[in-house]
Amino acid sequence: MLRAHMHNLSCVARAEGRDFEEARSNTPYMRYLAKQPANLVGTTEQVAARIREYMGLGVDHFILRFHFGEEIEGMRLFTEKVKLRL
Repeated sequence: MLRAHMHNLSCVARAEGRDFEEARSNTPYMRYLAKQPANLVGTTEQVAARIREYMGLGVDHFILRFHFGEEIEGMRLFTEKVKLRL
């Protein structure tokens, strides 16, 4: 589904004579991404694998959210365990 959206965005940008990278960083596109379901849940390797899938599609910005009250611990675990596998 994301691959199709990225392709459509690329086609629209080309048709409008706009640079694809410029279109990707446009605020409405970023709002679209923010509305997408998140919830990458699993083992360290499962989460890293899903993020690598998105990266393979050209996604280079992620919004990370952690459980309320456990934000610091979640960020620490992400940095120490997941990020190293990307």
